Amino acid sequence: MDALRQAYGRLQAGLPEMRAGSYIATTQDFESDDALWAALADAVPVEGWLLFQSHRLAFRNGLPERNREWGWLLEGEVVDARGDSFRVEYHGQWRLARLIHQEGGDGLYDTPAHLAHDPRLGRLRYRRYWVRDDEQGLVQA
Repeated sequence: MDALRQAYGRLQAGLPEMRAGSYIATTQDFESDDALWAALADAVPVEGWLLFQSHRLAFRNGLPERNREWGWLLEGEVVDARGDSFRVEYHGQWRLARLIHQEGGDGLYDTPAHLAHDPRLGRLRYRRYWVRDDEQGLVQA
């Protein structure tokens, strides 16, 4: 991996820095979006975005109050104060995935930045993980 990072560094030219790291993932399934919302609130997210049936929002400084008129929570990505990421999904049932960052190891990650739709939010940053695949080389995880 070190040789790969060095080769990337020579080609980088404006691309995000590549670092050694990976993540540990856990998932939890829920029968209702109320149960999912309670688990999400217990995670104490500090910022992220959420998509409901009839509303979408980006937030900073803590999870906003829920408005029932928005409908079910369908999707989202949030981060807590420690930097753990949480992904919300709905596919017939609700799922909350927690991704805990791990420095070092056999994987790589970079941190691209994107412009936010709401200029007050500045740039959105994500860790993008790469894993080795025997047939394809390094692929995004």
